[in-house]
Amino acid sequence: MKAQIYMTKTKAYQVLGNINPLESLVDRTNDLLYRLWASKHITQKQYKMLSVDKDEAELAHLYFLPKAHKPNTPLRPIMAGLKSPTMKISKWLDGLLRPLFDRLAVDSTIMNGVQLIKQVERWSARYLTSATSFIIMDVTNLYTMIPQEGGVTAIKRLMETSNLKQIDGVKREIILALTRFVMTNNYFYFDGSYYKQIRGGAMGSPLILTIANTYIYFVERPIFKWAQRTCSIYYRLDSNIGLSECVGSTAEYLDVNLENRGGILMTEVFHKPSHEPYFLPFTSAGIDFEVHILCHFSFTKGMHNFSTRFQELWNTCFLDTAIGNMKPVVGSKRLHNLQDYLVKKKPNKSLIGIDK
Repeated sequence: MKAQIYMTKTKAYQVLGNINPLESLVDRTNDLLYRLWASKHITQKQYKMLSVDKDEAELAHLYFLPKAHKPNTPLRPIMAGLKSPTMKISKWLDGLLRPLFDRLAVDSTIMNGVQLIKQVERWSARYLTSATSFIIMDVTNLYTMIPQEGGVTAIKRLMETSNLKQIDGVKREIILALTRFVMTNNYFYFDGSYYKQIRGGAMGSPLILTIANTYIYFVERPIFKWAQRTCSIYYRLDSNIGLSECVGSTAEYLDVNLENRGGILMTEVFHKPSHEPYFLPFTSAGIDFEVHILCHFSFTKGMHNFSTRFQELWNTCFLDTAIGNMKPVVGSKRLHNLQDYLVKKKPNKSLIGIDK
């Protein structure tokens, strides 16, 4: 139900019915690459690297992950398309373009909470007053809200700003043409039907992350310039067009809580609250928090024996130490909750492959 509501609300997906578009997409991808090779816009090595094998290609499939830390548990769409016809092009373009963005946005991007604290502490030593407010802005559904042509334009501006007409011998217009192809040819299977994404890009495609970051970079430039003029400070997380904001003397960002306490900067670790029930509640009967250590993890197939291995590692590392008498209690979220219901397993090969 939530998945359908999300798809209807964003208006980012066009229903195609029950006809698998994979074979047509493979043909169009290979035809485009062949024309680029024949006209010497890409090398033979690049052509072979990017070409699609029909026998190995699979259509992407969509599933949703719940954002357990947010009220009402909204969904994050994930496009699983490792064998999608455009994935090789997406990875290749991302390898060309992401270094450009990283250099361009180095002064306005932070990577983690430690870096954030250092930058804010350095700034606050000169400019923080008791009247200073913190402003946090959050972008809603960025990956499905970016106009597709707007994303291509953002990449064009990225190359122009970097004064580059080509990258590794590939001309700007060819990079833009391939970027447009990746953006506008996202087809996938979901819940019995085939779809085409008509707004934004696929969360799961490497190139889309760089497009999203670049698009927002140019959108936020007026804010960054205002911050410089007013001796303010502005950073964003390297990441996602509706905006929500929060203004006040405190700010929760990444894993850091910032507080302006009468002109003095205070920082502490911030843990996002979860709005999803835990397998092992903090108030569970039988748990003595003076002698028990809780290890809580999210279950995946690769962690089926994690509990046993954790006990072995604990005994090996801590049995003869000062905390050796404490008993580790291991629990997971492996229960009938939203994640179990919403995460769609990979569809049958016959639904996302090419009939032979």
